[in-house]
Amino acid sequence: MPELIAIAAGSIVLLVLIQLAQKRTTNINRAYYQKKWLEIKTLERTSAAARRLAVIEADKTLDRALKDLNFKGATMSDRMRAAGQLLGKVDNVWYAHKLRNRLVHEETKPKAGDIRRAIHAYQAALKKLGAL
Repeated sequence: MPELIAIAAGSIVLLVLIQLAQKRTTNINRAYYQKKWLEIKTLERTSAAARRLAVIEADKTLDRALKDLNFKGATMSDRMRAAGQLLGKVDNVWYAHKLRNRLVHEETKPKAGDIRRAIHAYQAALKKLGAL
């Protein structure tokens, strides 16, 4: 009998979590994010300076999506922690965010592969969040 109660309680918790996840994705303006993503992809295909900007814009776009989906936190890092596994492969998203920070705060020249990896990570995270 206690096992049945535990199973029932677990099922209810799971249903509530699924409903909350679905609610988050309904509050997002997909058309905005799709348009923004096309702009980012255009930047990625041009000059080295534009590719740097593509990473920065992709980071801003993910941060806006996290805010639009009501993830709490004073910084983007806090919001990324709050989103956790909903971002997909979390290590890839953190890699991209750290690359963005280096681009903004240091005079670094990333390799084209690093830029591609970061852009791909942002795109995958935005897809997981329902923005793309």
